[in-house]
Parts: sequence; C-alpha cells; structure tokens
Amino acid sequence: MHRRILTASIVLVCAMSSLQVSAQTQVSESGQTGMSSLLIAPSARIAALGGAGYAIDNGSSSQWSNPALLTFTDKRKAEFTHTEWIEGITQEYAAFATPLDHGSIGIAVHLLDSGDIEGRDDYGSYTGNYSITTAGISFTYAAHVTSWLSVGATYKKLYQKIAEETAGGNAFDAGITIETPVTGLRFGAAARNYGRMDKLREERSKLPETIGAGFCYSGILPMYGRYYSAVADYIVPRYGDNGVRLGFNLNASEHLFFRLGYRNDSDFEDFCYGAGFVWDRIMADLSYSPLSGISDEALRITLAITGF
Repeated sequence: MHRRILTASIVLVCAMSSLQVSAQTQVSESGQTGMSSLLIAPSARIAALGGAGYAIDNGSSSQWSNPALLTFTDKRKAEFTHTEWIEGITQEYAAFATPLDHGSIGIAVHLLDSGDIEGRDDYGSYTGNYSITTAGISFTYAAHVTSWLSVGATYKKLYQKIAEETAGGNAFDAGITIETPVTGLRFGAAARNYGRMDKLREERSKLPETIGAGFCYSGILPMYGRYYSAVADYIVPRYGDNGVRLGFNLNASEHLFFRLGYRNDSDFEDFCYGAGFVWDRIMADLSYSPLSGISDEALRITLAITGF
C-alpha cells in the first residue's frame, strides 16, 4: 500500500474516525466510534499531562475535559492550539472563557483535517484524492453550588465530512468538581460526548461517549520550595477499554513550567513531555508525544492570553 495511505490511516485511528468511503468502516483508539477527534487533548498543557484533566484547571481549554472547571476562571482567558501530526494531518483548537456575576461561560472551536488522501479501489487502482474533516463548536456554562462544589455543562454542535459526504450532530457534557477536606486536593468527574450524529450515507457514527473521574493535588516541594500539581484520572469509555492517565506539573521558576504525562488508554500515545513559559499575560506551551508503532510524533503549540 502506498505510504501516503498507510501513514494517514494509522494516525487517523488515533486522531479521528478513519472511515473508508467505500467500506464505511469506522475505527478509533477508543473503540468502534466516529468523531474520535473529540477525544484528542486540545491543548499542549492537557496533552503534556497525559490527557489528564478532570480535576486540574488548565485555563479556557478546561471546558474540554470537565466543564465545571470553568468556575475557576477569575479573568478573561483565550488560547489557540496548533497540532502537527504526519503527512499534513493537523488539528486547530481555539477556546475562550470569562467569569460572570453568577458563574462562568466558555466557547471553543475545533477542526481536524486529514489533508489529501489517495483513494484506491479493491484492485489498488487510483480513484482520486479525498479528505476527512471533523469540526465542532461548543458552549459551556459553569457555576459554584457551594464553596466546595461546582457544576458545569457543555453543548456541542458537531460536523464531519468524508470525501463529499457530510453529517451533523449534537452532543453534551456535564461535570462536577469537589474541593475535599484535604488541603490542596480536588476531585473532578464528567460525562462527555453524549448525543447523536446524523447518518453519513447509510451509517450513523457512534459518538465516543466517556465517563471519567480524577484527583488533582497541589502543593510545594519541601526541599525546593517550588509549586507543583499531580493529577490522576480513570477513564471509562462506552466503546473500548478503561484507562489511567497520570500527569505532573512543576513550576520550575516564576516564568517556567515543566510537565510529564502518561496514559495507557491509547494505542499510539503513552508518555508525553511538555514545557510552558509565562510572561505577564502571555503563556506559551509546547508538548511532544512520540507515537508508538510508527517513527513519528505529535507536536502541539499553545498560545494563551489572560486578563485582557
């Protein structure tokens, strides 16, 4: 098989539904689902923590993992992330969040594009190029119920396009966060991507519905006096195997952060590494993930601004 088709298909298993137009076969790292781009960590910060994010505040992109986390938004925040895969496969993500008198709201947009893929029939003959695109826009509202309990919900309008075939859909997320009696320890849980897609040709894509929960512990390293956060999530997808995600964030200095993550619920990403730099209102983050089984990697770059 042509290398272009092979590499694109391998990465799309991780990144999205790799649906062959002729066979209508859908596969993802989380089971037999479509719209698997909804599972991809949208920002370099979240990716560098192994995708763990149910209990840690990651700015405006927190609404991706747990909408209740937007209650920790104390000022306007916006960010943009560009993800580079292989053979021209890219993902773009933009998010905005702002506090209100009662709660916080957020909006996010994502787009994943496969680039051109060579189509082949059952005999290997070239039939022309096609592409696979998934996109969505989401709206989030979150509020404190008590001083220790927060809740949030997200509505998503979804879109997918394979060659000339298109379909839309709707999905919802709901989440909570709890400040535990232990100083620095927070619990978070969310149900994500529950909804329905329209039919694409004769098939209706299954959304990657997921329930997950996790803890975040924040403190100061005794010997170094530096602030850190440790996170651990447990993921239960409706389609696919359960998984664990772990992450560690260290404030190495006033302006520099280092991150390390691990996950066992992906066939392609396990360890991930990242760094962040903050100057005044601007933050720049980078994450690097070697892709298991193929000689390539995923690189994410996030630029964020706060308090504007």
